[in-house]
Amino acid sequence: MVRSSDMVLVNVNTDGTPASGIYLASSNVSSVVDVADMTAVGSVNTD
Repeated sequence: MVRSSDMVLVNVNTDGTPASGIYLASSNVSSVVDVADMTAVGSVNTD
């Protein structure tokens, strides 16, 4: 169950350079969840 203000950690790219972020559930009405724009986390490995 996802409630308003829950955060979801996600992988959004697994076929190349890994990317991940956090989505914030802005509302949940009748089992329809709306999420805010993703906040990216991590950085590019420059080694």
